[in-house]
Amino acid sequence: MKNNSIYRKRSLQILTKRRQRYGIRKLSIGVCSVLLGITLMVPSLGTVYAQEIRGLDTTTHYTATGIDNGTNLRYSSTVFNKVEDDGSLSMIFTYWFNGSTGWGTDPANEYAGKYLLSFTNDTFYKQIDKVILDDISLEKHNDGAMWSLPVTELPNYALIGFSREQSVKITLKNGQTLESLNLQDTPIGFNSVLTTNKGAIASNSISNGYILQSNNKNKNEKETDFTKGKVNQKIKFNADDMTIRSIHIFKPAENFLQTDYSWVVYVKEQIPPELLPYIDTDNIKIYCSDLDGVKINENHEEFTVPINDQGLVDTSQVPELSIIGNDTKAQLDAARKNLDRIFFGTLGQSRNYTISYKLKDSVTLSDFAHAANEYIEKNQQSFLFDSWMEADYLNTKQGISTNDNGDDPKQLNDSYANAYLDANDTDKDGLFDFVEWKIGTDTTKVDTDGDGVPDGQEFMTDQTEPNNAADYLVSKPTTTTTTFDSTKKTTIEGTVPKPLIADPADPARLIQTTNEDAGNVIVKLQGYDKDTKTYTTDEYGTVKIPYKDLVAGNFFLDVNANLVPDGTEVVLVAYSPNADNPVMGDPFTFTTPDKDKYDAKGGTLNQDYGKKAEEAAILDKVTVTETKDGQEAPAPAEKVKSKAIKGEIPTPTADGADQTVTVEVTYADGTKEDATVTVNYGLAADAYNPSGQAITADKGSQPNAEDGIKNKDDLPEGTRYEWKTPVDTDTAGETTGTIVVTYPDGSKEEVNVKVIVKQSEVAGDNNKNIGNKDTISKDENKSVNFGPNTGYTGNGSLQVAGLLSSIGALLGLSFARKRKKENKH
Repeated sequence: MKNNSIYRKRSLQILTKRRQRYGIRKLSIGVCSVLLGITLMVPSLGTVYAQEIRGLDTTTHYTATGIDNGTNLRYSSTVFNKVEDDGSLSMIFTYWFNGSTGWGTDPANEYAGKYLLSFTNDTFYKQIDKVILDDISLEKHNDGAMWSLPVTELPNYALIGFSREQSVKITLKNGQTLESLNLQDTPIGFNSVLTTNKGAIASNSISNGYILQSNNKNKNEKETDFTKGKVNQKIKFNADDMTIRSIHIFKPAENFLQTDYSWVVYVKEQIPPELLPYIDTDNIKIYCSDLDGVKINENHEEFTVPINDQGLVDTSQVPELSIIGNDTKAQLDAARKNLDRIFFGTLGQSRNYTISYKLKDSVTLSDFAHAANEYIEKNQQSFLFDSWMEADYLNTKQGISTNDNGDDPKQLNDSYANAYLDANDTDKDGLFDFVEWKIGTDTTKVDTDGDGVPDGQEFMTDQTEPNNAADYLVSKPTTTTTTFDSTKKTTIEGTVPKPLIADPADPARLIQTTNEDAGNVIVKLQGYDKDTKTYTTDEYGTVKIPYKDLVAGNFFLDVNANLVPDGTEVVLVAYSPNADNPVMGDPFTFTTPDKDKYDAKGGTLNQDYGKKAEEAAILDKVTVTETKDGQEAPAPAEKVKSKAIKGEIPTPTADGADQTVTVEVTYADGTKEDATVTVNYGLAADAYNPSGQAITADKGSQPNAEDGIKNKDDLPEGTRYEWKTPVDTDTAGETTGTIVVTYPDGSKEEVNVKVIVKQSEVAGDNNKNIGNKDTISKDENKSVNFGPNTGYTGNGSLQVAGLLSSIGALLGLSFARKRKKENKH
């Protein structure tokens, strides 16, 4: 026994920490768990989206009707033996039948009642010339990927109660060898099964391993009767407890204790280090088991075994099973006693021990499936397991015991075995073939039931039945309806869309929903409990979304008047067509919103012409009322959260047209309503005072009306000036005229002004400025202002006449101003 350093374990971090949406679905498979390592493939499938990996074929080349746990087979296994001198390959097929019935062939099923031997490396199997089992040639399938032989043609298959070993010889074409194919260092996977007359796989027949010519793990250093019957290995995956079970089967010629009274035997197993991130390395167990990796009884001993960071499991590091570090006879006896519990069995019968690898709680079946497929694609091989046994003795002689002087432990002859953890998924739907067979789905269809959801997603993630189109996860219901009046019949509009899912086998293709049983998604309006944050059993309305509307998922759900008490918390809940898998929407309150309870109205704001309205004045014109007992009354002040002008306050226009301002009213519940305030501008005629002034005109000519307004620059742009009637200028002297002032808004007013009509001059005109200082006020206080210089230089008689005329005006002529206002249009 060599004194090795104390075994060190390393904490491994999870490479992938995805959490599944729901708990792991368990496989109900009776007493036996299901083997992950079966290579189940289907021929003549049309388009099958298999992994196309050079040299590695992961397509299943036959179909099966299921896995049968109750056949007349105790076990069978195919193992690689060696490469013969002529380059042919030697394998051993071992079988042990408990009965001869149920193994016949079926003309309607070419794979029923057969021994099926398959290979995974296409570079290898395409070069196979023939496969012979005890001088019986096997039938070739799929270019050599699979070979078959009827079970009833196996030598002595009907001789029950006895184990049979038959040689299987593989000869390559044209004398080729593994070396000539450059495959001497490449593990070549193979697997074998027996099928019943009904086409089901006998669970105890599932076997696999790999061929490797240059295999330095197979040393065969110590001859012993304990492993006289070659050790076979099977890898099974049990979805019930998420464990990988490495099962070892052998038939010793002598029991462990009697084979050698001085030894202990260590079990060693090498697994791919890539598995370590998914395995609970503190929960690896070794124990005596049945053929399915189950402890022979619940109370039977099991021992925890460490694993190093290279993936080597080693019982020499288990104190209860080892003499390393405790080189005493007492420890030897204790370890032998414990090892006998692992190798427990009746002489003459086969026995089994299992190393069980528990996956971490955070790892889902989906995680593991993806990891397996990625590993296969990257490494062009499956997860390979190698195991063997080594004999060890005390370093020094103690009593009559044999010692080894500290030599390294020696590998027992025929104890080496290998197998692989396979991950075949023929239809590439993310669900292993063995699982699909067990649950009854089709290994050739991504979506067995036609509900538009891949089988793998349904079974592993959604936890729905992949062979029931009415059972799938629906989307979250949403609604566009925001107004609810409990006193009136309400129609809630919404959607429960069914998005098309990408085909995992061909991501460019979307899976269509082809089965009408997937139609009639149920949508209900139910009560909502805000304390538990879930829906209640109270139902207020139901509608179904038919098959033809599944993708868009539009629905219209009617709720009768006075059915839902005002203020009730409710929620939309969608169900799959089988009334299962509820998915809840966002809760809301079924009540009349404030914007429907109250009425916001905008009044009219009177504003002077041309004056921009102020915000406060506008907001003050918005009133909010409610109707009580048929009467309109002001709404409670606390119900109006705010009022705000939307946009800018408009600038008055020259035409004085009315303008509107939108005011947004926000209520206490957050709902909003717009009200319109009208700004009514006054008349320009009320805002301005035109002032008249005297003007002169030549006899017989019409003066300009605009000249009669003294303050026209103060009036708005666009104001027009006209004579009400033409001014009489046929006679020289003074007269009056009425000017009509028309503002841009259409309002008008009249101003009376004095007009001085001048006599036409023959020799010049020196009287143009007579009266230019006269003014006539708008308030009709008429006055004449004569300045000291009249500006007149004509003859004396005319000047006197003009003076007399002016005096006459002072005595009897009144200037009147008339204002006229017209309604604006």
